[in-house]
Amino acid sequence: NVSNVSNVSNVSCNNHYEIHNSKKIKETNTETNEIIIYKSMKELYDKRGICRDTLRKCIKNNRTCDKYKWEYLNHTQNKNNSKKVKEIDLNNNTFTIYDSMKQIYTKLNITLEKLRYVIKNKEIINNCQYEFI
Repeated sequence: NVSNVSNVSNVSCNNHYEIHNSKKIKETNTETNEIIIYKSMKELYDKRGICRDTLRKCIKNNRTCDKYKWEYLNHTQNKNNSKKVKEIDLNNNTFTIYDSMKQIYTKLNITLEKLRYVIKNKEIINNCQYEFI
């Protein structure tokens, strides 16, 4: 009903609304450990010239892009897709934890699919066994 539009002028505009998409992002320079906090993803990709999809993937997969690592300031918003993997050295009875599968399959010079197979079937490579954490 068009006649109701005139009532809009009576609504107070003193409220400040936070845009739900504007999550604060923490940028860490991995070479200098300098940290910059951005008010929104838009502010960050405008400054760095990185596309939004690439930025989201870097955050989601806990990746370092160029020399920067990004994460949401509110840790509950960080949905990390990278799976941590424990490498157990059977000779020395020690273990190392890797932040992503990519770190291990690159180190071992195998494919991601092969690493998944190794973990699933508890195979041993170079006297080491691998498991998800």
